[in-house]
Amino acid sequence: MNSPKELTLHFHSVSPLFIADAGAGEAHLDSNGNIRFGKSVGSAQPVSRIERKPVLIAKEIANDEDDSVWYFPYVKANNIVGRLRRFAQDVVNEVVLDKGEQISGATYRGMSCGATSGTPTGVVPSLSEHRQARQHFYLGLFGGGSGMFASGMSMSDLNVKHRALVGAGVLPAGLGGVIDVPVSKLTYPISLIRRDRMLELSDFNIERVVQGGSETLDEWRELVAQARLDKNAEVTEGKKKREALQNLVAYEAALAGLGYYGKIVMNPQTTDAQLGLLLEALTRFAKSNAMGGKTAKGFGRFNLIVKEGDEVLLRSQDGEIMESAGEKYQEALLDELDKLDIQQLESFFA
Repeated sequence: MNSPKELTLHFHSVSPLFIADAGAGEAHLDSNGNIRFGKSVGSAQPVSRIERKPVLIAKEIANDEDDSVWYFPYVKANNIVGRLRRFAQDVVNEVVLDKGEQISGATYRGMSCGATSGTPTGVVPSLSEHRQARQHFYLGLFGGGSGMFASGMSMSDLNVKHRALVGAGVLPAGLGGVIDVPVSKLTYPISLIRRDRMLELSDFNIERVVQGGSETLDEWRELVAQARLDKNAEVTEGKKKREALQNLVAYEAALAGLGYYGKIVMNPQTTDAQLGLLLEALTRFAKSNAMGGKTAKGFGRFNLIVKEGDEVLLRSQDGEIMESAGEKYQEALLDELDKLDIQQLESFFA
């Protein structure tokens, strides 16, 4: 019996990481610049929080009288799998284009996101269809389709390489690069001011560039002044009126320099072509050098190492591929791409 293959991911942030948590509830900065839970009152600045994982830490590990729950920044497995799925879809799309063919919207959507194709048809797939899906280089890896076929891999979250998480059993013993920093220091608030040049009047050409010249500028400044008096004022179109482009924005970010660890466990029947597609998707992810939000501002850059056991299959540094192995997997993938059957692909999502 084949044993499942395991790939380990070592993700090292080289810039701050911001992945917003929409369910974190309201938070604000206190007068000392610390993040506090609760709605902002008065002049307190609202702040957008990042995703955190609650972990039960035993008192022996926490060096405390009681067990406690600590909150660690992390990257959800679903976030990673979704990115890899779309990078893998790009590989298939390129072959479809090279063949001069097209795929249906249903197939495109289903390949982009397994959830969009997860509607049962009421027809139970046959054993033959299950086997075809399992062996398919794309569907056998990511799953989905109208038959709700299972994925051929299981992805873990990317967890911070922290001593407490090793002690709690979340991370494996003997993991390298583990830190022992207070959890409260793993993230920090960032505040910035968005400028509004129509208020500052710092552009000497503004009256000639903006339609309406000085009248437009005066109207905008009057609207801003009124909105500051009444934040709930509405314009005639019924839209909420913002105070100005110039405003204070605050959000939380995870430190640059943090290491994260994750693992991908493959189905024992995983083919070399499926591993080749996974490695190609990971390579494209590494080259994108972008994780989370605010990447246009330099956030979310990273180094990535992918290992099978002790063998390094992929190593990137700030978006550049420094090392790449797994040639036999890549060759198997190319063989499958050469004989891509678009009709069969369509059948999985029909």
